[in-house]
Amino acid sequence: MGYTGDAGPAVTAQLNGPTAITLDASGNPVFADTGNHAVRRFTVGGMIQTIAGGNGVGYDGDGKPAIFALLNGPEGISYDKSGNLWISDTQNHQIRQVDFRGKTFERALETLSRAGALIERIEVPEFHDVGVMNAKGGFAAAESYAWHRFLLTSRGDVYDPRVSSRILRGEAISAADYIDLLNMRRSFIARIEARIASYDALVMPTTANAPPKIADLADDKAFARENVRALRNCSLINTLDGCAISLPAHRQGEVPVGLMLAAAGGSDRRILELAAAMENIIRV
Repeated sequence: MGYTGDAGPAVTAQLNGPTAITLDASGNPVFADTGNHAVRRFTVGGMIQTIAGGNGVGYDGDGKPAIFALLNGPEGISYDKSGNLWISDTQNHQIRQVDFRGKTFERALETLSRAGALIERIEVPEFHDVGVMNAKGGFAAAESYAWHRFLLTSRGDVYDPRVSSRILRGEAISAADYIDLLNMRRSFIARIEARIASYDALVMPTTANAPPKIADLADDKAFARENVRALRNCSLINTLDGCAISLPAHRQGEVPVGLMLAAAGGSDRRILELAAAMENIIRV
């Protein structure tokens, strides 16, 4: 019984009354080291790492990195679908959240800033227009229906129902609706290109969610919700007719987070050059 071993082999570590255990998004075991007032993880290669608490007993650390927090006998832990860790801080009578994804993205931005990048936070209200354009199914439904409509009639039984249902939304999109879509997209592209013209790239977290379990997608509504979340950034830049690349921003053993660089169409070389310069910096 004790509290030792961080950054060393898990088999030689000392624990104190471990209780709950779960797996993070990478499949690493994470457990509540209750008597040590910590949450710890077994990492790739059989090492052990404290990810929250471990600084003695107490209550402190809200709004700070979890590694500096004070816990009091945590007995329950769980990850949500967005990769956040929830801790039952039992003796403090609190439920606490560790937002790994948000902090990883912010850390990457801070690292880039220290390396000399000029980062400005801006609003891009035009992105809200994408939802309006996709309300009836958007370009994907209209154009895929034009291609597949005869095949759906003759061989509809071989289509995945979740795919065919999305294609069939295009049947209700009229020629006038499609022309409206084309005009809306032209306006959308022009307004965003004007807004970002003075920047080398837009920088965004690639997604805000961890991959769901297949079992959680049995319900069609759950599948649709997760599909939209996964495609969120892609849809924005595709509608812009732009280019983008995603770089891993997390460190070994952390929840996967991507840093997305995006720009207007025709900026591929600049985005690739920026990515090449950044990829070895943002994970330090």
